[in-house]
Amino acid sequence: MHTTLVTLALAVSSYAVSAKPLTTITTLSASARAASFPIATLNLSENHQNVTLGHRDAIRPDDTNAVTPHPILVVCGTQNCASSCTQFDLVVIPVDICLPTSQFLSVAVTETGDPGFPFQAAVGTENCASIVNIPAVNTCFNVNGGVFNSFARTL
Repeated sequence: MHTTLVTLALAVSSYAVSAKPLTTITTLSASARAASFPIATLNLSENHQNVTLGHRDAIRPDDTNAVTPHPILVVCGTQNCASSCTQFDLVVIPVDICLPTSQFLSVAVTETGDPGFPFQAAVGTENCASIVNIPAVNTCFNVNGGVFNSFARTL
């Protein structure tokens, strides 16, 4: 029995020594992904239907932590989501609360899983005086029609 354990220990240790090293998987930040998205225009004066609900519209609002991976709002100080971007995890943002941020010229919602989540993301002018829903995920929108510097998560 002792010989069997020694043999087993040697076999396991030789496998561990000859095993290939683990490779690190690098994931792009939401900001880097947004820079590669298709470009569209989002006008404050247009009413956009929310298409982010997808097939997950059966999720109750209090189940938003079940949304994985979390959709990320990216606001950028340049056109085309090119640079000067800030990221916000949309799941942890309170519902129906207008949040200020620095002025931005483009915006995207990144979604790496199944598109669709049980809420909307909206961007707007100061204190959300005027807002517009972001109509699609994984698209960079250049914003027009005002000075954009706030956002909200709405139901």
